[in-house]
Formats: sequence, structure tokens, C-alpha cells
Amino acid sequence: MICKYYQQRAKGNLSFRGYSGRTKQIRMVYCHECGGHFSERKGTVLEQSRLPEAKACAILRHVRERTGTLATSRLVAVHPDTVTR
Repeated sequence: MICKYYQQRAKGNLSFRGYSGRTKQIRMVYCHECGGHFSERKGTVLEQSRLPEAKACAILRHVRERTGTLATSRLVAVHPDTVTR
């Protein structure tokens, strides 16, 4: 079932309930309309990312500047496959 407020902001139907992730820094969201629970990263480029937000944003900045995969992986200290993913 799709919520009638799907992908709409500021409708007053969302509240934050708990945290997720190894370091408990990703907030979990609850929808009062449909009763669904989901991560605040759902629907963003960080949805499947297990990296800290700061490191993921650093990768995105390098990619935006057209830095190569290997150079980005060295600069951010992650595996090249992480940059590709």
C-alpha cells in the first residue's frame, strides 16, 4: 500500500522513533498515516550506504568534481568498489 503522503514534505504525519546503524546515528521515521517505519535515508543516494555521512558526502563531492575513482578512493580512504557503488 502506498501512503497518500508518499514523497510529500511537511504534512505532519512523520515522527522519529529510534535509531539504526552500527553507531546509532541514522534516525528511523514512523508515518502516522500508513503506520510504516523506514530510515530517514530511504529514497536518497545514501539509502544503501553503510558509510558515515561525512565520508559519503566527501565521496560525492569528489565525484561531482569529476575526480577519478582511484583518486577518490585514495583521498577518502575507501576501497575503489565503494566509490563505484
